[in-house]
Amino acid sequence: MATASAVLFANALPVLVDVDPETYCINPDLVEEAITPRTKAVIAVHMGGHPADLDRLKRITDRKKLAVIEDSSHAHASEWKGKRIGTFGVAGTFSFQSSKLMTAGEGGVIISNDEKFERQARSVHDCGRMPGEWFYSHFIYGSNYRLSEWQGAVLQAQLGRLDEQTKVRHRNARLLDRLLGKIPGITPQKLDDRCTRNGQYAYIFHVNKKEFAGIATDRFIAAMNAEGIPNQASYPPLHQLHMFRNGEYRKRLCGKQAKERHAFLKRRFPVTQRAAWETVWIPQPALLGDEEDVEEMAASLSKIQKHAKDLA
Repeated sequence: MATASAVLFANALPVLVDVDPETYCINPDLVEEAITPRTKAVIAVHMGGHPADLDRLKRITDRKKLAVIEDSSHAHASEWKGKRIGTFGVAGTFSFQSSKLMTAGEGGVIISNDEKFERQARSVHDCGRMPGEWFYSHFIYGSNYRLSEWQGAVLQAQLGRLDEQTKVRHRNARLLDRLLGKIPGITPQKLDDRCTRNGQYAYIFHVNKKEFAGIATDRFIAAMNAEGIPNQASYPPLHQLHMFRNGEYRKRLCGKQAKERHAFLKRRFPVTQRAAWETVWIPQPALLGDEEDVEEMAASLSKIQKHAKDLA
């Protein structure tokens, strides 16, 4: 929702496409189909810390002369082919909300190597001022999006431990891949070979209910809680949120676009539906333990499967 809202805030239309069935990141095939003469940029959300297919997205956007923006809110210190996430497009954004891999309670940061973009973004975040100009000169429309100094200090301390914590999370997640891959009906989010490091905001896996006596996802999650395994809800399908269903989003649009039919909102998004209602997310703090902790998580899921009929 935050990603779509940012587009609407700029009085633009976020055109939604379905996700890849293995990584749950944006599907490049559908991106290409959705591009029109109005399209200005493609936003890649790195889901759970796993990067979207940046190779294919860059080929598409370079050919179409579009900008790439990386929503890296889940992907602090993730890497694609050895290069840090957030550095592939015109800009990368990172969240510091309370559940994120680095947190100051709220807030975020934008990174960019594009000097023109950086100057404009800095002005927007600082009430329309321009770097080097008089404090009370305001050149464009902006607002006050500045972090406080104490938040910056908290984040700087966390930055010093980010690499080491990322190594631990990545290592434990790969052990979970191996262990959960042996449990019938559980399919971990695929790790693309080009993802050389996953920040692992969450460990995501799909549950085939047929292998668990048909129990509902909420019953599966309740059983995880009973076994002491923390979890968090996956995101609901964006196109089904009230804002898109009741037409409120149109109030941010202008001209013909505010009134015309938006066909993408009538599509089924089957992979998104599956990702929303059939996956389970283990939050990142659970991945900071040792191998024994990871083995206990896998053993607990095997136990749930063994007793699935009773749960049903």
